[in-house]
Amino acid sequence: KMGKCVVALVVLLVALFVGSLLTVTQPGPNGFGYFTTVAQVEDHFAKQYINLKGKNVIVTGADYGIGLEAVKAFARMDARIWMLSSDGEECEKQAAKIERETHARLECNSLDLGNLNNVEVFYKLWRHLDLPIDVLIYASSLKGRPYKETADGYESQFTHNHLSPFLLTNLLLPYLERGSPSRVITLTADAHKISDIVWDDIWGNKTWFSNEGVVSPFLGTWISYAQSKTANILFTKVLNEKMKSFGKANVVNPGLVHFETQNEFEKRERRERRANAATSVVPDSLKPAQEWYYKAQNFLFGKTFEQAAATLVYLAVAPEINDRPGGEYWENCNPSTNAASYAVDSANAKKLWDKSQALTAKYFQRD
Repeated sequence: KMGKCVVALVVLLVALFVGSLLTVTQPGPNGFGYFTTVAQVEDHFAKQYINLKGKNVIVTGADYGIGLEAVKAFARMDARIWMLSSDGEECEKQAAKIERETHARLECNSLDLGNLNNVEVFYKLWRHLDLPIDVLIYASSLKGRPYKETADGYESQFTHNHLSPFLLTNLLLPYLERGSPSRVITLTADAHKISDIVWDDIWGNKTWFSNEGVVSPFLGTWISYAQSKTANILFTKVLNEKMKSFGKANVVNPGLVHFETQNEFEKRERRERRANAATSVVPDSLKPAQEWYYKAQNFLFGKTFEQAAATLVYLAVAPEINDRPGGEYWENCNPSTNAASYAVDSANAKKLWDKSQALTAKYFQRD
């Protein structure tokens, strides 16, 4: 039974990724496509003399991967950047390197999105700075972790990936309004197609998500991650309506990202475990299969981080975004209709917004 469940999930994941690849590899109307790089997007705007000079940009997950590649691009485009990370040492290291290469202004701030109190701390810091926000990007994502509760008693992946961005964005709305026309860009994932929000049991504690056995942790962590990525899309839909007088909110599926080497993946795993005080749900006996999976995905259709970050950069910079409706699901630097129907459902979006408000209410009351 356990083997059949694992095999079924793996088949579903591969089918989703391959299906998405087959539908999006053709370039879109703007000429960009699946393997477009950040450098190509930068060059496109440089030819039009478009940059981010004088703009304030905030990026979560800024010390690694997609977030880091976006930060590098924004630095080359003369933005002033606040890098948010749970790993302060790595953030400072990356910021110093970028500053040497670009002479941009970068600030590192500690932010553990798994803790809503930390979100409140950063908000108070920004309130003290009292600066407009031109671009706010959520590039940090937590997945593949055992069941763990936050200080508020909420499941950690859903908190990190959805509730913290929800809370921080709402607290920062006045500053986004001052940055008009501002933009909020959130990373989702193709894995959102695995699960809608589990409305009657969001945390899944000891029901569909348990740390006991092998099947429950493995399936549970994927369902948790998937519903949090669905939440990213639903959140964007309502947020865009709330920003309609001063900005746009969009959500990005970066595509299937490969890790340049297995060593790089393991380095990231160690850093994430240290930051989140959690271990992988993948048992040691399955680690060889995991390594094979990553090598296979790299060979077949994995993107580099520079390719995966291209859409983030495009949405942050492109002037034409101001003329679009916003609240859209983007892939490969183009709007897409590939999101699951439940993830773009207006009733679902309103329901999640109300639920998220209730779960974070005390932080608004303390403001």
